[in-house]
Amino acid sequence: MSTPAAPTQALQQLAPAVLIGLSRSSESPATVLSRAARASARSRAGLKPATSSATLPPCPIDPTPTVSTNAAAILDRLLNDPDFGLLEEWATLAQRRNLRVHDRAIPDLMHWWARQPQRSEVVFAVMGERGKWLASLNPDWRKPVALSEIPANADDLWQTGTPAERGALLTTIRRHDTPRALTLVQATWATDGADERRRFVEALLVNATMADEPFLEAALDDRSKVVRRSAASALLTIPGSRLRQRLTALARCIIKVEKKRGLLKRGVKITLDRPKEFDKPWERDGLEEGPPGGKGKRTWWAGQILSGADLSVWTELTGLDPEGVLDSIEEDDAGDAINAILQAVTLTRSREWAGPIAKTVIANSPKRVFEITPLWELLSAPDREQLVTGIITAPKLVLHEVLSALSTVPGPWSAELSAAVLRLLTKHAGSKKTDAWLLMHPLETIVGCISTDSVDAMEQTLTALFSAESDNTIQKITDKLRLRADMHKEFKA
Repeated sequence: MSTPAAPTQALQQLAPAVLIGLSRSSESPATVLSRAARASARSRAGLKPATSSATLPPCPIDPTPTVSTNAAAILDRLLNDPDFGLLEEWATLAQRRNLRVHDRAIPDLMHWWARQPQRSEVVFAVMGERGKWLASLNPDWRKPVALSEIPANADDLWQTGTPAERGALLTTIRRHDTPRALTLVQATWATDGADERRRFVEALLVNATMADEPFLEAALDDRSKVVRRSAASALLTIPGSRLRQRLTALARCIIKVEKKRGLLKRGVKITLDRPKEFDKPWERDGLEEGPPGGKGKRTWWAGQILSGADLSVWTELTGLDPEGVLDSIEEDDAGDAINAILQAVTLTRSREWAGPIAKTVIANSPKRVFEITPLWELLSAPDREQLVTGIITAPKLVLHEVLSALSTVPGPWSAELSAAVLRLLTKHAGSKKTDAWLLMHPLETIVGCISTDSVDAMEQTLTALFSAESDNTIQKITDKLRLRADMHKEFKA
């Protein structure tokens, strides 16, 4: 008597028949479905349970107190219909109060967490020591993430860990002991593969300083193009790096400043003199010679140089502050210059330039608000909300475009900004036609940012806005709104 195939093997054997079509198979559809059902049931039940004489490692004692019964009940509700943003917000509130997940919810939360493309570090952290212990026992849950402290056996893990484990370890060490991270990368650089070298260089982007500069400068000569590009990206974040100095010198030849003199006022006119030829040594510095479709070569080269140059080159050459620079760029060159400055500000995380460039982008083209998303966190709350008010009142945007733009602004929002958004929605509530399907997605994000003190008013506004729609249209949004309010109220108690 032959041994029956394992459930997974049986399902694999059925796959070709399904792929080519059951009409061409020697078996009837009923037979194939029956075999698949039996194999699936055997797979779920466990055809041949594995046995082991090894004892499980003991679960470490975790002195961290668990969340309240009500907070635990809210987590259970969240896990019934998981929402990444709400679960991460729940975990953040718990972590701020030095609380952890109740034990019985850890397996369900771990199962959800392990299946996420972007695994939240804060969600993993609030599962505490028991979460780490359970993750170590299940390969499906063993998803490396950065930890709150450097493991005692970090050097051994670096030598023996999988690429994912080494990457998570490097991120942890980089956050807590910056020089040690570089030392680890250098120790195995000669034997690591190109993809590993690339990811390790990307990890060095965190807290990159001139101490990393000699290593990254040498990496510009790496045999792998992806490693060279990553090294260039890292060097561009380091003020004073030789790469930035080279690009800044080139930028001085591109930015042309003309002093304008008149009877009533004096001013500055800024234009761009784009390179006429591509210098081959630029390739080493990460510049691409061939432009993307629809873009001129000279414009492409100039944009790459200006976006990598020190922002101070604009103020030094003109004697103007950032706002003055942006106001003085000639109209014909404004688009290219603003694009390059925006990329440079995003790259260098310059707070001095973040407000002026964000204001300029929104004023010139409100629909480009999505391009300034990385800058929101660089702005003070008053500056951020002033810009948001400009988005709300932008005449060139329709309601769904405004809401989509608002959905990029991180929360929680102040009561004042929440009230402004409510006024906007109320204004449109009386319109004859509201395309609900265009509004649903941004509103789902917005209710995760709006002040929890505005819950009642927001629910009434949504009901009026979607008065012509079925109750199911807003039910999910209002449920999320209420659940989030309950969550904040519980953690404040």
